[in-house]
Amino acid sequence: MFPLVHISFIGPNVTLVAPPDLEDATLSDSAWREAYKQAVFDVVRACKPLYLSVGNEVNKWYEKYGADANDPNGFQHFVNLYEEIYDCVKKLTPQTKVFCTFAREIVSENREADLNVLSMFDPEKMDLLVFTSYPYAVQGINKPSDIPDNYYFDALNCLPDKPVGFSELGWSSMEVFGGEQAQADFTSSWASHQRARN
Repeated sequence: MFPLVHISFIGPNVTLVAPPDLEDATLSDSAWREAYKQAVFDVVRACKPLYLSVGNEVNKWYEKYGADANDPNGFQHFVNLYEEIYDCVKKLTPQTKVFCTFAREIVSENREADLNVLSMFDPEKMDLLVFTSYPYAVQGINKPSDIPDNYYFDALNCLPDKPVGFSELGWSSMEVFGGEQAQADFTSSWASHQRARN
């Protein structure tokens, strides 16, 4: 486990977080983009983090707004902004690992997330592939042994050779999902998958 600095642009109901003077901003709004970049750079200058997440569960934005560059909230605008931030952070603190996180599941809809969004990113500008993951939330996954062997590693087809990490990872302690024993099984099954992969 490592501490990471986490900054995100997504607010409640997958809306854009913005200062009061930019309430109606979109992802393509130049004033909002500059404010977001400066907020990230202020944090980097202040603490020179080893791990920096520039957006949390960003594929939720992609699933809601799509990737049409003509849409002011199209996800492509975030990808461009992310890459600008990546380049600037590397100039400020080359040792910082820069990434954004992706939801492996859409928990509220009991399904796997669409990870095709990963192909929109330049692999050279994503230092780690980091997920939030609660696989028990997916319909049909009721115990750790229901998780397919390739559940996490198929994503590496889009971002090959990237270290994989988690900013959130969990299994429910509810009895319907196997209780605390299933939590222990989930942890040990993940550890054995990691050993097999290495």
